[in-house]
Amino acid sequence: SRGAFDWNVTAYRAVWRDEILRLADASGQPRGAINAGPTVHEGIETALHWTMARAPHRVTVVATSTLGRFRFDADPIYGDNRIAGAPPHAGSAELSYAHGRGFFAALESTWIAGRTSVDHAGRLGYGGHTLCNGRAGWRWNERLTVVLTGRNLLDRAHLASTAGVLDLARAPATTAIFLPGAGRGFTIGVEWKR
Repeated sequence: SRGAFDWNVTAYRAVWRDEILRLADASGQPRGAINAGPTVHEGIETALHWTMARAPHRVTVVATSTLGRFRFDADPIYGDNRIAGAPPHAGSAELSYAHGRGFFAALESTWIAGRTSVDHAGRLGYGGHTLCNGRAGWRWNERLTVVLTGRNLLDRAHLASTAGVLDLARAPATTAIFLPGAGRGFTIGVEWKR
């Protein structure tokens, strides 16, 4: 910490033996879990919190980033390929405002960057995406809060996840394993504390 800034940086590297990997076939049907040979998990995680202004108009910026590389280590089948399902980079950034009398609002961006493999052989994957979300509300008192939340405000087509991980995508062009993310949506919430 220093003044208006708080930050955190973590670097890690771990060598795993007999990691259990769940696999599915090219149609998405589970094949079960197997023990892999040596795998390596390494990456850097960062977070920054900046308080730009304080009461009565509190303005903050929060950003996070995770760079990760999970891979096989000289595997007889997959070599040094990335382990499927883990994106190379994920992050978020949020600008928020809160007034001492109860109003608050925030605009947030979340992203996944880089190609994420769906099969350990690296034949099938998907690119990243960026989504924009927002919220605004009012804290009437210590008991009552009303909030409006908007997700995927730009209505971007994206992948929420996959229906498992394949060992080898045998027919990449016809493999139906991707689960679409939700389009633009809004919710209104009311919180009441006793």
